[in-house]
Amino acid sequence: MSLPDIRKERTNYQHYPITDRNTTLSYQSADAEAYDTISPAYPKTREDSRRSRSGRYERRSTMLNTALWGLYIFAIGGAAFNAVFRKSTYEITTNHGKFAARPSNAAVEYVPEGATTPYSPLAKGETHTQVALNEFQMTDTLTKDDIHRGRMLLINEENPVTENGRSDTIRISDTMNGYYALVNQDIRLDPEAVEALNDMMEAYGNLTGYGDFVVYGTTETFTGEGSCCPEYFPESQTGCTVDLAVSMGGGLLPYDGEDVQGWIVDHCAEYGFIVRYPENKASVTGKGYIPWHLRYVGKVHAAAMAKNNLCFDEYISFIRRYTYDDPLLVTVDDVIYQVFFTKAEEDITHVQRFLDGGYEVSGNNTDGFIATIWKNN
Repeated sequence: MSLPDIRKERTNYQHYPITDRNTTLSYQSADAEAYDTISPAYPKTREDSRRSRSGRYERRSTMLNTALWGLYIFAIGGAAFNAVFRKSTYEITTNHGKFAARPSNAAVEYVPEGATTPYSPLAKGETHTQVALNEFQMTDTLTKDDIHRGRMLLINEENPVTENGRSDTIRISDTMNGYYALVNQDIRLDPEAVEALNDMMEAYGNLTGYGDFVVYGTTETFTGEGSCCPEYFPESQTGCTVDLAVSMGGGLLPYDGEDVQGWIVDHCAEYGFIVRYPENKASVTGKGYIPWHLRYVGKVHAAAMAKNNLCFDEYISFIRRYTYDDPLLVTVDDVIYQVFFTKAEEDITHVQRFLDGGYEVSGNNTDGFIATIWKNN
């Protein structure tokens, strides 16, 4: 090829000088320039391509990390919410199970599936779970025979003691303290009544300095000639009564409720006892004042009788006006108790109670049941 021909051939190429971003010569054909015209964003160097890929990776990585952190925070928050509120939310909306103990002789019917409770603001010290449980109701199923069982039996000629009405008893001498004496070591009493008797006699002894009371009888009391307790009461068969005498000068004297010993009459209700035949109630009880015969009914009922100046017979009639929806409220030791009456049905009787709370029920030996319920704090 001649020199002119070589020069002519060289004019067919376009020369591009070295750029700032590359140390090599770069040639582009007409086709490449045409493509660059169509897609101006097309990277012109390997560095541009690398940066483009790196940017896309970083954006994808950021999005993935953001999503993962969101899931993590959601999971942690959900677990915390579940730990704090799952039980209460579940129990507030639906009752599915057994949450409270019940007497062994009573069946339980639960709130129907899906039953709900209304919302109400929490009281001081309450939790959501307590509100949920306290609002739920359950019922104990009692039979007609159960009206003759319990501590609140009205016993008279028309309504005698039945076998169901006799409490389990223990020997007082096994657990008594040193603040009183027994006429003999074998007399027995309801276990809860023994504990209350110990507390009452200890309080009396600490206040007066005396330990002069003698338990003269409980389920059985000597009533013969020369007795300090000359009358026997059929309700003593329940195991919930105490007949008292006073030790004086080496002998025993009847307890008349006077002088310093009168403290027992004035304060026995604080320990769950009542004077079964109090003053000024002969028109109701049919008997005059008998201070030596005490009956254990529990602190709640004793407090209600004292507050309303009612004898036992009056209280049995008085409580019939109160229902589960409109109970008698009695406060003892800063706890509010709800007391109400449920009339016995011919076959089965359902007595309502709180799902989470205390519960006591007694027949009245005539026509129904006296229930005492309270909410757990």
